[in-house]
Amino acid sequence: MPKQTKRLIYHNFRAIIHREGKWFVAEYPEVGTVSQGKTLEAALVNLKEVTELFAENFSNSSPSQCNA
Repeated sequence: MPKQTKRLIYHNFRAIIHREGKWFVAEYPEVGTVSQGKTLEAALVNLKEVTELFAENFSNSSPSQCNA
């Protein structure tokens, strides 16, 4: 069985952050991912995590699954 390799690609995205009540909401508009946290730092950590999961899922999907 061939060994699977992961290719890492790093991008810098501009995060837009705003408050909604007691929460910080962070978004990468270029990617379309959004997350939140009780602190600014938590919102950014959560945003990075959801973006990594999105990219991983996107790279593992077939072209038919990507059609919108």
